[in-house]
Amino acid sequence: MIRAIIFAAAALLLLQIGLTVAVHQQEASNLESTSPDSAFLSFAPDSITSVVIKGAEQKELVLQKNDKGWIMPNAFSAPASQHQVENLLQKLADARQGLAVATSKGAAKRFKTAEDNFERHVILKKGDAVAGDFYLGTSAGMRNSHARKTDQKAVVSIPVGSHEVDVDADSWLDRTLADLDKDELKSVVLDDIFLTRKAKKDEDKEEDKKEIWVLEGASTEDINQDAVDSLLNKITAISVQSVLDPVKSAELLKKEPAIQFTVTRQDDSTVSYAFAKNDEDDYFVLKMSDNDLYFKVGKWLVEDLTQAKQKKLLNGYEEEKEPATPPVVQEAPQVEMPEQEAVEQAVLPELPPEDEEEAEEATLPVVQEEVEVNESSEAVQNTEDTTVQESPEALDSDDSAAQRSSSVMNDAVEQEEPEEAPAE
Repeated sequence: MIRAIIFAAAALLLLQIGLTVAVHQQEASNLESTSPDSAFLSFAPDSITSVVIKGAEQKELVLQKNDKGWIMPNAFSAPASQHQVENLLQKLADARQGLAVATSKGAAKRFKTAEDNFERHVILKKGDAVAGDFYLGTSAGMRNSHARKTDQKAVVSIPVGSHEVDVDADSWLDRTLADLDKDELKSVVLDDIFLTRKAKKDEDKEEDKKEIWVLEGASTEDINQDAVDSLLNKITAISVQSVLDPVKSAELLKKEPAIQFTVTRQDDSTVSYAFAKNDEDDYFVLKMSDNDLYFKVGKWLVEDLTQAKQKKLLNGYEEEKEPATPPVVQEAPQVEMPEQEAVEQAVLPELPPEDEEEAEEATLPVVQEEVEVNESSEAVQNTEDTTVQESPEALDSDDSAAQRSSSVMNDAVEQEEPEEAPAE
């Protein structure tokens, strides 16, 4: 019995040891390629034929390589910046990963490198074969991001930012599509301007030649070469901002273009540029004769060309200025003194009808107040007379009092009269 127990315990111990070794080997295999300072991916940049970039909200951008370079099939097949795509592939091929920061599923979600929670999902393809597949997550410091390969659990850091694998087509668009090489131009036609490149011998050294631009209808001495160079710089440096829907943009160009010019190259090939203004969004739509796409161009690059005229390329030309408007002398405003009635109306508050007479009496002059006092005295006297008539006894008493008062007043007057001077 005891021997059976011992054998069972030994078997359990061996099983535990085996499981421990298996788990350790599994973890080692997961971290095998996550050793510090090792290559994150292994591929040759020139072998990649397509790049798929997925972002949040199911956004997706495809960069595909053809015989002319890199294009964006899901953005009207607009040309992508060759330099930008090649730089990304070279950077991913050279990327060295740091120490693994986590290996659990919870950590993958925390660092946004999970299948259902990520910043970017990048797939590199060589034909139909996958050469690299990884998730790019949160920032891991200056110009670094957390990343995880789809077939591994370890989350590491690589020197690539999510902005370098943008899912927006405009960020990958080749903005130099409309650029022209000024040295390759032979002639330019714009409105009433017809410029032609011409070789001129130097007066001091006949073996040295200098090319100048000749303006049709003007002598060489009258041409302002600096103004011509400025115009050519604007024509040859038109940068596109984004690719537009051809159906909507074609409607704008059905009308007369806001401006149009044609250039001829040294190989006698020509290309025309037509611009139509979108008043709603305040930009210009560009259509080139050698390209089927429509592009958005900032108005600040085109507005100067819409005002180009032959006379502006001649010496002595001055911008027409509007006549100066003489300064307007503004007189001091006259302050009108308010009338007395207006002042009284502004000062006095609104009163009920029964108080209006009292308010008017309060505003009358002092003389009027004296008159009112006299009128009041007469009213009192009338009242006394009425009272006397109603009471005979009181009337007799008042008569006696009046006689006595009159007598006293007469005596006082006699005393006040001056004595007459004796007659001479």
